[in-house]
Amino acid sequence: MNENTQSDYFQSPINPVCKSCQVVPALPDSPSQLCATCRQEFVKYPVPKWVQASGAVLVLLLIIGIVRVAPMLQLALDLSRAQKAIAAHKYITAQNELKNIVAQRPDFIEAKYLFFIAACYNQERDLAQGFFKEFDGVRLDLDDDIQSKAQDAAIFVNSIIMFDTSVDDSIDAAALVSSGRLLRLFEVVDTSHFTADGGDTLGRRERLNSLFCIAHKMFDLKFYDETRDMAKRILRYDPGHYNTIGLLATLNTRLKRYDEAIANCNQQLAINCEDIYFLAMKARLEVKKRDGKNAALHADEAYRLAPKNPYALEAKAVLAWFNTKPPEAERFLGLLKAVEDDSEKVIYQRAARVINGSDFDD
Repeated sequence: MNENTQSDYFQSPINPVCKSCQVVPALPDSPSQLCATCRQEFVKYPVPKWVQASGAVLVLLLIIGIVRVAPMLQLALDLSRAQKAIAAHKYITAQNELKNIVAQRPDFIEAKYLFFIAACYNQERDLAQGFFKEFDGVRLDLDDDIQSKAQDAAIFVNSIIMFDTSVDDSIDAAALVSSGRLLRLFEVVDTSHFTADGGDTLGRRERLNSLFCIAHKMFDLKFYDETRDMAKRILRYDPGHYNTIGLLATLNTRLKRYDEAIANCNQQLAINCEDIYFLAMKARLEVKKRDGKNAALHADEAYRLAPKNPYALEAKAVLAWFNTKPPEAERFLGLLKAVEDDSEKVIYQRAARVINGSDFDD
């Protein structure tokens, strides 16, 4: 086999001359048409300093850009997750996603509105009121859908009763006379302050709350049929009245109508899928039905979302008792006692009765 030498290339008319030295033919495998000597010289040739400096500057600018853009991308991801959570009625998840955004970007009005919506459905009144004061009387250029959702959220949180002592006292006074006096009081409030189409004349929320307080007193007095009738009448005016749905769920539990009680819970969970009170109630109801799998599903979800919530801890304690795990039940019972604010420890006492062998009514 013949081997081509550099002299052969030099003598061959078909090999182009090296573009660098213009003397020696270029190597046949050289795309740049250089001879072997020139190609080796170019490989060793140092990169100019101005090129090195330009490259370093570009790398530095790239790093700065990444550092600046990364937090913005994270905020955008958090906002996207929050929007999806609100669309799915998962308000604890949404609020957690929005915390960093409103902290880092206090001028981000849309995020604040979404945070306000989540706080309302999570019943965090102080947080919601703080944001409401910022928006009150200010003209904002926001999507109509967001503003509509914010109005619905405000109506929801304002419909939840914070018991008025003066109202309670008047109801207690009527109850001392007779249950009939309570019934007449209910009729007076109902017929005097609501029109046939559910409108109001003296403050819809206050009237509904008064009706609920009377119904709740009837429940305390164990007039269950009357309680149910009153609750149904309240729900005619406001099908989503939070306290009344809770009262019906408790009433059905007391009467051992567990499926109806679960349906009451589902009615509220359709508004807020992450309502800890109703998630925990469903877990306790499933325990009563001896359905440990579904009980664990709801109790674990409540505890994951709010590990310091008394209702979540109660559900975990009752579930552990049902699964015959006394040490775990006692552990959750201890956590519950530590976090419950109520001086009477009502939730703790209820869970303790179950764990100590007594059935629970509510």
